[in-house]
Amino acid sequence: MKNLSIRVKITLWFAIALVIVVSLTYLVILSVSNEVIQKTIRDNLIETVENNIDEVEYLSNINEEELLDSVDHFISYGNGYLEIDDDFLDAVNQVYTALYDNSLALLYGENPIAMNTSSISLKNSVIQTTRVGGVTYYVFDRALTRDGLEGLWLRGVVSETQGKEEMSSIFRLSLILLPILVLFAIIGGYIIAGRTLTPIKQMSEAASKIGKGDDLKRRIIIGKGTDELHQLADSFNEMFTRLERSFEKEQQF
Repeated sequence: MKNLSIRVKITLWFAIALVIVVSLTYLVILSVSNEVIQKTIRDNLIETVENNIDEVEYLSNINEEELLDSVDHFISYGNGYLEIDDDFLDAVNQVYTALYDNSLALLYGENPIAMNTSSISLKNSVIQTTRVGGVTYYVFDRALTRDGLEGLWLRGVVSETQGKEEMSSIFRLSLILLPILVLFAIIGGYIIAGRTLTPIKQMSEAASKIGKGDDLKRRIIIGKGTDELHQLADSFNEMFTRLERSFEKEQQF
C-alpha cells in the first residue's frame, strides 16, 4: 500500500467506498422492493374488486331479445335477474373476482382457492390473508349496496407470489446495472484523480529542474482557478521568480 501512487490510492479507496454503497443498495432493494411490490399487489386487488362493483346490475325483468343480443351473463336472483358484464371474469394482474351471497355460496366468477376460503367470513372493505399450499393469498370482500343487490358480495383473491416475477426482474436489472455503474465510476475517478494530481506532478518536475539548475525560467502552468492547487502553484511560481532574480543578481555581481 505504501508503494502505491497517490492516484492509485485515491482510486482504490473510492472503489472500496463505492462497493460498500452498492452492497448496501442491494440490501435495500431486497428488503424494500418486496414490501413495495406486496403493497402494489394489495392495491391492485382492491382496485379490481372496486371496479367490478359496477359490472353487476339487478334487473326486475328481461325479454328474450335482450338475452339474444347481449354478451353479458344473466343469473336468476330473487324476483329478478342479475346482469354481469362479460369482462367481469377478466383476471387483472392475476386478481380473481367472484360473486357470493351472504351464505358464501358462489354465484358467479372465479376463485382458485374457493374451498380454502369458504371458512373466511365476509368483511366489508377489509383485506384478509390465508395460506394455501405454503403460499399466502390476499382476500378482499366488498358488499354490494345498490338496489336489488342487497346481500351480495364480491370477493377478490390474489397470490403474493404474483409479485415474484417483478422482484426477479428488479434484482436481475440491478445485478447488471449497478456493477456497470461502479466500473464507470471507478474509471472516471481514476481519470479525475490523475487530472487533479497533474499540477502536483508539474510542481515536482519544475522544482526538480530548478534544483538541478537546469531551467530557472520554468513555471507551473495549470490554467486559471482559485482552488488550493492553483494557490499553491502561484506560490511556487512567485518563489521561482524570486530565485531567478536572485540568481541573475548573483551572476551580475
